[in-house]
Amino acid sequence: MSNAFPTDPYYSYPGAYAGQAEPLFEKLALALIIAAATFNLALALVNNHVVGITPAFPMAAEALIIGATTVLIARKHDTFAFFFVVATIGYFAILYLLRGYVDPKPIRDVLIPLLFFRLGVLYGGEQAVLRVTKLLLAITFVVGIWEWLAPSQFGQFFGVLKYFIAKGATGDEVGEFIQNGLNINALRPAGQGREIFSFLGPHRVSSIFLEPVTAGNFGAFCIAVFLGTLRGWKSWLWFGMAAAVLIFADARFGVLLAIGAIALYQLRFLHNPIFFALLPVFFIVGLAAYGSFGGETPNTLVGRLIYSGKALYSFNAGDWFGVPESRKVWHDSGFAYALSQFGILYCLAAWAFISVVNPKTELGRFRLCYVMCFICLSFSVSASLWSIKMAALMWFVCGSALRDVPPDPGVASIQPQR
Repeated sequence: MSNAFPTDPYYSYPGAYAGQAEPLFEKLALALIIAAATFNLALALVNNHVVGITPAFPMAAEALIIGATTVLIARKHDTFAFFFVVATIGYFAILYLLRGYVDPKPIRDVLIPLLFFRLGVLYGGEQAVLRVTKLLLAITFVVGIWEWLAPSQFGQFFGVLKYFIAKGATGDEVGEFIQNGLNINALRPAGQGREIFSFLGPHRVSSIFLEPVTAGNFGAFCIAVFLGTLRGWKSWLWFGMAAAVLIFADARFGVLLAIGAIALYQLRFLHNPIFFALLPVFFIVGLAAYGSFGGETPNTLVGRLIYSGKALYSFNAGDWFGVPESRKVWHDSGFAYALSQFGILYCLAAWAFISVVNPKTELGRFRLCYVMCFICLSFSVSASLWSIKMAALMWFVCGSALRDVPPDPGVASIQPQR
């Protein structure tokens, strides 16, 4: 079987792939997705019970996962991925010369989407997506129930806060004020309280992700993945588990993402990535205009939007082109972070590539369009999507839309409108 069919509209995308199934390597690919989501939990356990870790430990774990992903892609002689990796490294080499210093993190940030997208193209498919999503959701749900029933025991057993301090993500002084061992954002402040089902209390369940923001995003993303694929009473169990993860994390933004997924699923005439090509432009211009009015930035959704808008409004030419005057990193604004670290030229090229991808199935187009919306909404209030915990699964799902694997006859999917 040929690896490319240029006469088929599906294969108008030059990197699409239709290869023979390789069960062993496909299982290894799924194992890498699971490892990306769970290695922090494993390292927390090691740090608490075996040996104290340093910031180098999570970096080494990520490097191993990224390296193994690269090996799986390389064995396919994937010139498409090779070209993009070389071009990306060359582009950042020029940026670093202009900046006068080297920061490897931006390269890591852009390699994760590229590599896991290609992993999905080469080893994914609808069955693989459902298999890995269900497995991760089941693990997240079970661990989350444990954390919800016994939060202090969970926090002390895994030493969550201790782990974040050890890897340098949280200051040592925080440990003096938090005694339950959970992450700093695992409890809503006394004056604020829980926003979803207040009777559940102030605790925000983080499960395997060790922080509730990613847990909430994961629950919303699972709902989007399951839309149009499951039938019968069993499907309600998976939707219920995803909703439970979302609710227990008290993810107010995750609720919006889940509602958005359901709405987009119904608006099938929008299931074309090209319709969302200008979406980041609208968000960036709108946020910058909003930020121009100034104002306080409380720890609320509106406050995050104001912060992101003020960051974009303060940009000069160097910030826009990835050559900022200072080394300030915008951790709470995905748009500001991406533009200042990668430059607008790289961002435009990457987004244009996503916009012209043409998945074969209606379900694949829906998922890709949802991810485009997911990115823009998330980047408006945080930069958390750069974390490999969530990014690995998300980009694997996108890449899987371009793999021509016969669907499971027991799985229903959206039928294209005639």
